Amino acid sequence: MKSVRIIKNYDCKGYELSRQTARQKEFWSDVCFTEEPVADCDYLIVLNFSPNNEVINCPPENIWALIQEPDLPDIFPWVEKGHEQFARVYIPTERVTGQKYIQSQTCLPWFNNDKGHSLDDLISCEPPNKIKDISIVTSNISVFSGHLKRLEFLHYLQKRKPFDIDLFGRGINPIENKWDALAPYKYSIAIENTKSSHYWTEKLADCFLAFTLPIYYGAEKLEEYFPPESFVRIDIEDIEGSIETIKQVLRDDIWKERLTAIKVARELVLKKYQLFPFIADRIAQDTEVEKKKKAVYMRGFDKSKGYVKRPDLLFSVVVCTYNREDLLADCLESLACQTFNPAQYEVIVVDNNSSDNTARVAADFVVGKANFRLIAEPQQGLSHARNRGLAEAMGEYVAFIDDDARAPENWLETAARIIVEHSPDIFGGPALPIFGCETPVWYKENYGIRGDRGETGWLKNGFIVGTNIFFSKELLDEYGGFDPELGMKGDSIGYHEETALVHRAFAEGRKVYYSKELLVNDRVPDYKLSPVYFIYSKYMVGYDGKKLWKETPDKFDLTLLGDLLGTTFSELDNALRRRDPEKYPWPENYLWECLGPKFVELGKQARQYADNELLRAVGELRETRKADSLLEIICKEVGAKAFLRQAAGALYSSVLNHISSDQIKNTKD
Repeated sequence: MKSVRIIKNYDCKGYELSRQTARQKEFWSDVCFTEEPVADCDYLIVLNFSPNNEVINCPPENIWALIQEPDLPDIFPWVEKGHEQFARVYIPTERVTGQKYIQSQTCLPWFNNDKGHSLDDLISCEPPNKIKDISIVTSNISVFSGHLKRLEFLHYLQKRKPFDIDLFGRGINPIENKWDALAPYKYSIAIENTKSSHYWTEKLADCFLAFTLPIYYGAEKLEEYFPPESFVRIDIEDIEGSIETIKQVLRDDIWKERLTAIKVARELVLKKYQLFPFIADRIAQDTEVEKKKKAVYMRGFDKSKGYVKRPDLLFSVVVCTYNREDLLADCLESLACQTFNPAQYEVIVVDNNSSDNTARVAADFVVGKANFRLIAEPQQGLSHARNRGLAEAMGEYVAFIDDDARAPENWLETAARIIVEHSPDIFGGPALPIFGCETPVWYKENYGIRGDRGETGWLKNGFIVGTNIFFSKELLDEYGGFDPELGMKGDSIGYHEETALVHRAFAEGRKVYYSKELLVNDRVPDYKLSPVYFIYSKYMVGYDGKKLWKETPDKFDLTLLGDLLGTTFSELDNALRRRDPEKYPWPENYLWECLGPKFVELGKQARQYADNELLRAVGELRETRKADSLLEIICKEVGAKAFLRQAAGALYSSVLNHISSDQIKNTKD
């Protein structure tokens, strides 16, 4: 049993599609149909276009469109938009060609109601008593060129009255049940909006269903569908000729002799050409091997707002890499195995001057993967690499994930659903740690969720972790990309290249969203758990935050510097001996939880001031301690604990790293 979801751009209230199936159960043969917004189906059939954006799990090869609009210059252009979403497009014109396009009739629903409302009723219905000659069912709509031609013909009938005819339709002679305008009549004039090759509609089908002979203007290839005896052609562009044809039909009274052909045409409408058998037959002919379902992003189209062209790709995923030969392939493999439709995302690997085999690993991986590509960025720095990825990106959203991270298989599917539901400018989620070996005994669970913002929802401040962040490409282009002064540069630690953009977005009132369901796994190598790395990284968090901090201190806080370079390590030493064992079971817990913010603050202040100001502060501190060297001061305060000595050295190096080499030489301790 195959499941089919139908999406249509129009309302059928009172003319539900289900009535065209036996017992209105929405089954045909071994195919089950539904118009409910189910998220999973074997086939997706879109009638014209989808009015809404949504994500649907379906094999991309089984997403088909059925165009039911006429091929008119003032109607058809907007119908042709967005066809890149479909593997097949059934279309009523031969003007549009291509591998995916299949010329076909439109499968428009019938509008006969009352008697013959459902398939079961129509099948069992006998020809009604034909007590009247001829009718026309139309409207006074005059929007498009096809409407105007039809109205011109109608006005001729009204003014000249070449024969007795009953007129029905909106704005002319409203009628509740179309059946009543057709069933009592032997003949009815049916005029389409165009003469497109395969475009015939309910105007014709409703005549057949009422056992009425249509006098027809429209589809040029109608004889390929119905017996020629089941209809009579006219050309309303030749009004006088059409009138003579109709008069001849009325004089000869051919309805009875044509009834057999009408019944054949009627049977074809009910059991072959209407939507359900039409689709079921094509599914039965679809003998390809079993296809994999993928999460597919369906782009909606609001006709009233006009069509806005969007990129064919929803996502460009940028992976910037530097000397990561051991982990890069695993990251890329996770992106290749997404549940999201591969035709709607690309992966751009940016090698940023790797000196190991990273470029070779990436080059080998992208071979044979149509949506993966490798480019090189010679300027060192993560921001340069990200900007290169942005320049290459063709997606509507640009996602960034680190080369040592791994995305769950539903990462992009989850992101697509966020876009459908919220349309954010920027969004992201947390990064859960994966350790290189065993989790350290001192490591607490809440240390490991980078970028955890708590509950899912809109953000007004803060940040989104850089290894799991999505930007609207339009916004990133407007902002000019990432600041090259920020972020990692080769082996040098750096931060905030994405946070600077997020803060700007907050200031401008842009839509920034966080989802705890949108997560990635981030590998944590052993060296990132050392106190040395921790201190330096916290310091650089502050140092690289120069564009983020609104408060600028009046002067460099010598007390803070002294506290951090001296008293801080005394505190650490005390923590070893006198810490609360329940609150801080290990010295690392104290370092992580208590002193991290102080190192961030030191980095912030260091960046606020010129090098000579920082140097002067360090010199003043040395004088107050009456010692020969700053490092000696630190080591005396720290004591003999090895990891604290390392931490002291790291902090010392962190501070002096931002004083020029000449200054260091001139003030050598």
